Amino acid sequence: MAGLRAEEFVWPKGEVLTYVFLKDGKWGTSDKEQMKQVEKAMNEWKTRTGMDLDFQPIGDQEDSLLRIGFCRTDGSWSYVGTENRKVSKSMPTMNFGWDLTTRSGYGTALHELGHALGLFHAHQNPRGGIKWNEAAVYEDLGNPPNNWDKETTYNNIIHKNPPGYYYGDDWNPKSIMEYAFDPTLISAPSPYDECGIDEPLQLDQGDIEVIKKLYGDKASHATSTLHHDRWVRLDADLRQQDFVLEPGPSGLYTIETSGNADTHLDLYVQFPGLPHKPQLHVARDEDTGESRNARITINMLRPLTYLLKVRSVWQACSGESTVRFRWAGATKEGPGRGRGHRGTHRPYHYFPF
Repeated sequence: MAGLRAEEFVWPKGEVLTYVFLKDGKWGTSDKEQMKQVEKAMNEWKTRTGMDLDFQPIGDQEDSLLRIGFCRTDGSWSYVGTENRKVSKSMPTMNFGWDLTTRSGYGTALHELGHALGLFHAHQNPRGGIKWNEAAVYEDLGNPPNNWDKETTYNNIIHKNPPGYYYGDDWNPKSIMEYAFDPTLISAPSPYDECGIDEPLQLDQGDIEVIKKLYGDKASHATSTLHHDRWVRLDADLRQQDFVLEPGPSGLYTIETSGNADTHLDLYVQFPGLPHKPQLHVARDEDTGESRNARITINMLRPLTYLLKVRSVWQACSGESTVRFRWAGATKEGPGRGRGHRGTHRPYHYFPF
């Protein structure tokens, strides 16, 4: 179950991660060298992994997924993966609290972008991970430069995430998602209790393989047309399938799955004539671990074109699963006022460096 829930943080393949650099107020900067380092790190993640995701600058903060700040008094941190969708458009989703033009600073840029891609801290992996000298950890991180309270230290160091959050991988002390630790903070395993853990400054091959596993390449998912009121079988061999939807009359439509697979539905409006805003995410639902099927009910407008991304995160050995969209009636609601049938609220996940 924990492994399935970790899928909540993973972007659908083909996602365009639009971003803005904040330039005004507490979070802003006019230092172009800092921005260049972040974009250099974005390019490294993209080119070295071949991931089917893209980073794209955008002028409008309201349309951005990632809002990147440079407040020197708030540390370095990022929200994880799709949690970025839940952050108020007036607030940053990522911050860099120190100079990124140093070798260590560039490592920070890689690390925080790793969080934005859906990766968690390596040292919080429970499989073969670290046993802490907890008293020393709380004391060390309670002092400058961190000045963390016990709760923050526990959540970002001591606490072990569920195994599924690491997508089947064992602890990798060379991961860019690892911290540097003095040996006095570590009780086990050997040799880290004697030599500590060095600060990772570059992407490790393990980081690259995890992103390849999550996001593959463009050949790893198919796109087809989903015609009105026609059930289409989901291919059990494909992790993600994309469907183009063209509604008939404007009005309320229902998009739903059937069968015993656990699926994530993400619906976008497409804007092919606007290269700075190629698609807008308008609704999502998922039925992970629940005795129901995923469903979105939303007002769709003609002649707009919609894109549905269906991710199968678990498929039973028997039976089959299908998806369809159908007319649900006229509505006076405005465009994009969709609702999923989520029964529970998921908290935000916020990770300081």
